[in-house]
Amino acid sequence: MKIETLSHFFAKLHINENMFEAVRLGIYAFMAFFNLNAEWVVILVSFMFIDTFFGLIKAFRMNEKISFKVLMWGITIKLCILCVPFILATMALVFGENLKFVVDMMVRLLIVNECLSILANIISIKTKKNVKNLDLISLALNQIRKWFYRFGKTMLDEVVPDSPKTDNDDSANKKL
Repeated sequence: MKIETLSHFFAKLHINENMFEAVRLGIYAFMAFFNLNAEWVVILVSFMFIDTFFGLIKAFRMNEKISFKVLMWGITIKLCILCVPFILATMALVFGENLKFVVDMMVRLLIVNECLSILANIISIKTKKNVKNLDLISLALNQIRKWFYRFGKTMLDEVVPDSPKTDNDDSANKKL
């Protein structure tokens, strides 16, 4: 029943070969523009698919309810995570900095995180006990966000050195 629903969903999308090719070329254009290593991105996407596959096996093994909604949210989250290197590269470009090493490290961290998730799924499948996955990505994203905030604030202070500090400055910094 679920497979039939899934096939109807994709049939309604009207995705043809030209649209798929346009998306693929767009992704490669971004990688070329930001000087990202295509092999690492391909490895990352491959591990994302493998992790999804093992996640489904784990759900079957643990007798968890598998729904189309949960599957689509999982894929959506993975696609959002895949955007992180592009966002970091864009921010670095806006700041006029060469932060290629940060983008490369983020792609590698994403690969490590997917591998850890695959291992957690395999352990769960083997032991039939739910193993919690470590969330390195959220930790890394929060640290990167704080760093870019401080970097932007420093640049702003250089442009407007005598800007008065408000109570909002301290509270915004504490929230990060």
